Amino acid sequence: MQNKHLCKILVFSGIFIADCGFGATWKTVGPARVFTNNSGIIVTVVDLNPAGKTKRAAIEISGTSSSADRAPQLTEIRDEGRRLNFVRVEGKKEFYPLSMSRSGSYWNDVTLAIPGTAQTASLVFNDKRSKEADGQAILRKLLHRRAAQGSDTAAQKTADEKVFQEQVAAASEACSAKLKPKIEWKTFAPDALAALDVGAACGEVASAIVDLCNDEEGQKAFRKFNEITCTFAGKPAVKVSGNKIQFSTASDFPHQYQLAYSWFEDNL
Repeated sequence: MQNKHLCKILVFSGIFIADCGFGATWKTVGPARVFTNNSGIIVTVVDLNPAGKTKRAAIEISGTSSSADRAPQLTEIRDEGRRLNFVRVEGKKEFYPLSMSRSGSYWNDVTLAIPGTAQTASLVFNDKRSKEADGQAILRKLLHRRAAQGSDTAAQKTADEKVFQEQVAAASEACSAKLKPKIEWKTFAPDALAALDVGAACGEVASAIVDLCNDEEGQKAFRKFNEITCTFAGKPAVKVSGNKIQFSTASDFPHQYQLAYSWFEDNL
């Protein structure tokens, strides 16, 4: 295949890492944000990488006298323009623990759904607490909880499969192909499931395919495939066999999009 100049130029300009090459291992992004009220409720929001099409954040709540206090939750960030909703996805169920509006760089109308009740609490941004917050500690606690609870639960798998399916559907559309997504869960050990955003990690290969199918040559190269399988391995890799693509993802390997993109460029 001929080089696709868009991502090549981004690599040389140094932008590629930001736009195309984030890894799939959970990491904090930017400083934590803390919101409080006069009733003693504290909510800490920690943005997480990978971002991709599905942005994520860990949120930790305290002061509600509920079982959710100091138990970080993994949420999706749904950007509705001037309003952000933080959504906890459990299989086919969705819960909305936190939402907020923004005006420029300011956050307002911050609303917490108090766990275990039908009540809500209004919060305001707390600059002092935000500067003192330890986002890394909250992430470590989240990963520990995921490992202890068993991150390979049916609900978590369903959520990850949904993310991967959406990415593969976008690749199918871009390539005028019919690609079936498949995650080989048996290859993911419990520690890998806790540490990885599996849906986004597997989706790296689909994102690369979308960008490679931006012309007729790329579309032609991928039309022969009908399945993308994602596995976990010691290091990321791409293999093709007949009409199937196998992508192996791994922990702590950034820029897996770039690896997949370059492999297809060199081998198809």
